[in-house]
Amino acid sequence: MRFFYVIFFLVVLGFTGVYLDTNLSPNTTSRVLPIVAWFEQGTFCIDAYHEQTMDKSVVEGHYYSDKAPLPSMLVLPIYGTLKSLGLAGNYQPLLHRPIYLLGSFFCASLPFALLALLLLRGLQQQGREKLLIWWATLPLFGSFLFIFAGTFYNHVLSACFVLSAYLLMRYRKQFWAGGLLAGMAFLTEFPMGLLLPVWLVVLWVNRGGWKSMLQFLGGFAPALLFIAFYNAHFTGSPFTFLYQMVAHEDFARLSDTIGFQYPHPSALWGLIMGQYRGLLFFVPALLPVLWVVVRHKTWQAWQRSDWYLWGFLACHFLLISTHAIWWGGWSYGPRHMAAPAVLLLYEGLRLLQRQKTPAIVLLGAAGFGLICALLAKATVLYAIPSEEMFPVFGYLATKWSQGIFNDQNLLSQLFGLAPKIAIFVWTALFIGVMFVLQAWYQKLQPPPKAPSIENAHVS
Repeated sequence: MRFFYVIFFLVVLGFTGVYLDTNLSPNTTSRVLPIVAWFEQGTFCIDAYHEQTMDKSVVEGHYYSDKAPLPSMLVLPIYGTLKSLGLAGNYQPLLHRPIYLLGSFFCASLPFALLALLLLRGLQQQGREKLLIWWATLPLFGSFLFIFAGTFYNHVLSACFVLSAYLLMRYRKQFWAGGLLAGMAFLTEFPMGLLLPVWLVVLWVNRGGWKSMLQFLGGFAPALLFIAFYNAHFTGSPFTFLYQMVAHEDFARLSDTIGFQYPHPSALWGLIMGQYRGLLFFVPALLPVLWVVVRHKTWQAWQRSDWYLWGFLACHFLLISTHAIWWGGWSYGPRHMAAPAVLLLYEGLRLLQRQKTPAIVLLGAAGFGLICALLAKATVLYAIPSEEMFPVFGYLATKWSQGIFNDQNLLSQLFGLAPKIAIFVWTALFIGVMFVLQAWYQKLQPPPKAPSIENAHVS
């Protein structure tokens, strides 16, 4: 099966890698510019390039990226290696975009493929083999996570770290390793710092003892030390984040509280329901999960270990709902809810299998999500203005009807396919390859055991 897992991983990676984002958006450019500055000028100060992005911080007249540092730090040595080999030239914003491609691939496509593999392994444990490949792929591709699977954003990478930490903490009791990955999630996306207090409380409630709590804290400690040094180096204080010193006037007014205020009931509702940023709309595979939870009252069987999931989800939803820009600016779906979405998909799909939910229910919901996601991939990706209250059936449908299509895909770049045709070719290939993988997976399974003579029924 190991060879099959490798092929499965590579197939998912291939389908996400067809669409890699090289748009010069403020968010991705803010992660690119520190890498550029390091190799061009030997500094992380982006003074020479700061006009290319509005997502930046200013400290004593000098400009820096305001983003969590780990994604840029991961891409920096990869780009440096390519540059030393002569495979990457000097930075030219409008013509030369290797850093965008590297960031999109290593910080989004690779983690997305790993998420699919982890989901496949988790579903295998339920013992249900029929359509398992579809269960492991379609809910992910049919969600907003797929849109960010080929972009130099931080959300998919952060979600991958969180799910990996969760699996280690809850199912393997490897608290030090779980803390280490949770810390990496924090360095990728700052709100993931919630994991530290929430999971410490869960360990205490689960009576894990001081030893397990100290192990988790010890794993998380390198991230705390790194961010303290990072903050002190750039802002002068280990407790002052660059994000608290944003330069853009629209965001600077929020810098004292990093944008966090008080819970907005409309934000809580908007993050869960509706076509604007609703999790249930942009991850529709969660709809049958919700139906099963309500119908079978599964909360009555919750255990203390379930609070690794529910404690984090409750606190994260509440935290994001307090932010002044809870919708995440220009976006396809609730991008700040990537980690909760992945955790809910992992446990939710396993619940559906335990309850023997018909596959057509899940795949129908996830298929709808895939259609919506492909509409975004084919047109403007995540570049949907904040004021668009109906981003899919309003904005994206309009872009499609206007003939505005995304040519940033390998099918168009390498084979000359029209972008509109490319999305249909991608879809046909995806369906065909998933059927092949499913058939292969079925052949790899051992045949069912024949009943023994002693247990055979004689009529």
